[in-house]
Parts: sequence; C-alpha cells; structure tokens
Amino acid sequence: MSPVRAGLKARMVAAVAGLVLVTAAFLAGVWAIFYGIFTVFDIVFAAQYAAGITIITLLAIGSLEYTQLETIERLADAHSVDEEAAPELYQTTTRVAAQLDVPVPTIAVSDRDAPEALVVGFRPENMHLVLSLGTIESVSGANSDELEAVIAHELAHVANRDAMVMTGVSLPVVLATA
Repeated sequence: MSPVRAGLKARMVAAVAGLVLVTAAFLAGVWAIFYGIFTVFDIVFAAQYAAGITIITLLAIGSLEYTQLETIERLADAHSVDEEAAPELYQTTTRVAAQLDVPVPTIAVSDRDAPEALVVGFRPENMHLVLSLGTIESVSGANSDELEAVIAHELAHVANRDAMVMTGVSLPVVLATA
C-alpha cells in the first residue's frame, strides 16, 4: 500500500473514531442530564428511564443518518433526474460508474449557478450524485471530457469508500442547518 493511500486510510479511521467518540460523549451527556433530572424529582428507576431516553435518542440519530441523503439534496436545492430527463448526464455517469466498478448512483441536479458537485451515501448501492446546473453548464458543450472528469472524481469517492465517511461525519452539520 502506498504511503499516500495509507495516510488517507489513517485519516478516515481517525474521522470515524472521532465521530464515535463525540457520539458516545453526547449520549453519555444525555443520560447524565436525564438521570440528574429524574434523581432531583425522586423518580424511581431514574437510571433505567434515563437509559430509555438515551436509546431513543440513539435511534433518532440513526434514523437521521439514513434520511440525511434527502436532507442534503433539499439543502442543495437538488431534485433527482432520470435517464429520460438528462440522457447525456445519465449515460456519462453510467459509463464512469462501470469503469470504476461502482453501482450507478441516483443523480440529482441542483438549481444553483455556482459549480458544485458531491456524492453522499453510506452504501455504494445507495449513493446520490449531486451536480449543480453551474457545474453542468460550465463543463458541458464542446468538451464533455470535463463533465466526465467531474463525475469520475465524485465516483472515485464512492470507490474509495471515503464518501461513506464524509457522509457520516457531516451529520452534525446537516442537523444544525436543517
């Protein structure tokens, strides 16, 4: 394994470990706060009730993790497109996905004029590629190789599994802005 690839893997592991630690600290804080409140009011089984609320909080976070793909698309002012609506974009994405040996992602187009491109998701089978109209318009036309390069860059994140890490790490930001 090359030193660059090893460094990337180490940073990805560190990001996931940091996310797990922050989540664990948050859940411990939720438990402690509710335990303290229940104890102040002399509620029997305070630890069990606090644990129940903490479990509900964890389940809510898990649910948000799996629904944040749509939240990210909404925040990016994006809407899904199919092969009929954007045949060239769909064909290019399908070709690049086959070259990188990744599943074809759901394609969404953002109405923004600024050039933006991102891929989000946890499993390669459920990735969403979001491209802004600014990106599509600035690289389309005479040279479709540029659009292919943008798509290849984003799908390389899927192939390297760093899209999954970045999607997970982005949860606090998505929750704060939603």
